[in-house]
Amino acid sequence: MTEQVRMRVVNGLLSGEYMPGDRLPAERDFARLSGCSRITVRRAFARLETAGIITRSPAHGTRISSCFSGNTAPIESVGILATLRETFAVEFIDTLTRLMNERGILAVLAAQEPQSALQAGSAVRLFSKGVRNLIVWGLDRRLDFSLFEKLRVLGVNLVFFDRVEPGPFADFVGLDNRNAVEQLFCYTLARKKPRRILFANRAGLAVDALDQRRDRCRELCRQHGIDFAETLLPRRISPEQAREAVRNLDGETALFCANDEIALPLKTAAPELDCCSIDGTGEAAASGIVSIRQPMAAMAAAALDALERQRKLGARWKAGKTLFNGTLIEPDSSTGKVLCP
Repeated sequence: MTEQVRMRVVNGLLSGEYMPGDRLPAERDFARLSGCSRITVRRAFARLETAGIITRSPAHGTRISSCFSGNTAPIESVGILATLRETFAVEFIDTLTRLMNERGILAVLAAQEPQSALQAGSAVRLFSKGVRNLIVWGLDRRLDFSLFEKLRVLGVNLVFFDRVEPGPFADFVGLDNRNAVEQLFCYTLARKKPRRILFANRAGLAVDALDQRRDRCRELCRQHGIDFAETLLPRRISPEQAREAVRNLDGETALFCANDEIALPLKTAAPELDCCSIDGTGEAAASGIVSIRQPMAAMAAAALDALERQRKLGARWKAGKTLFNGTLIEPDSSTGKVLCP
């Protein structure tokens, strides 16, 4: 019965019945609502307080915690929330799982279709199976951040990677997108100053990383007197859509792409175009795309180190952000070899 009462509070938080900071009924009232003794409720509340899920004081009563104390147990398993439908995510998963194997950590992969609504549900399922450490490759800002915040209250250590920055309830590891665009811009200007830059972006997504890349490109165009334009493309770009997107581009226009997934079909449609992108996947290099390679191994290590930091600091933890500079990869268009390692 004690465990049933404890889980009633936990499930109430996850379902939205309770929110961080909400006041719970008094022991007597909670006992009446749950059909058990007051002693049972007192035991359950004591367990919840020890776990940092609730706080109790004579002045404020019993409340759901609004602090993010995290899980202080040794890290034995890590849940990875990501999609297998994008090349960059797959490369990161591969790098991360190999590093986890070296550290003796079990990787639990929850692979979803690229839909933000599915990720929160997958996180809850991992929590229900006892996974208390999560690395999240968030699809976009339609993600249910409030649910991840509740998981943090329940003692789940959280790191978001690459696309969306979560806020005060999780650490973030990603690319320095401003620096990446600046590297591509300097490379482009060193060859020939374009009259116009067309920035190819993904339609229908609210992604911090892509917005940062676009905004920095626009700023640099303004500073250097270059016309800026943006085109929005669907996730799956057909050959016809790719040809239409680059149909009117000439030698005075440089093509900047938000990531390699967008750049690849455009480069295929117009192989003669100079094309810049970000991600640095092997497929992009082989296709003649100038791209910023993200340091996968260092980023994977930083994500695991952030989880370890949360574990060690417990209630003293504060959210942090770790950004990495990428490396410019210039492939030889005739051989596809990387000239800038």
